Amino acid sequence: MNVRETRLATLIAHLLILISTFTLLPYPLQWIPTSVLHGLFLYMALTSLAGNEMFERLLLLITEQ
Repeated sequence: MNVRETRLATLIAHLLILISTFTLLPYPLQWIPTSVLHGLFLYMALTSLAGNEMFERLLLLITEQ
């Protein structure tokens, strides 16, 4: 079985995370400090840059080859 990962699949996954954050978990999220949530989302953003072709091309502009 062949699995293809597309931008649409990633977008849908992040939309589901957003929906569950604001609709399913409003009260438990009040107990989590905002700095922890910001750190979590920053970590998710930075780890997603590793395989991003656009980010790699931008790095080539500022680094020596």
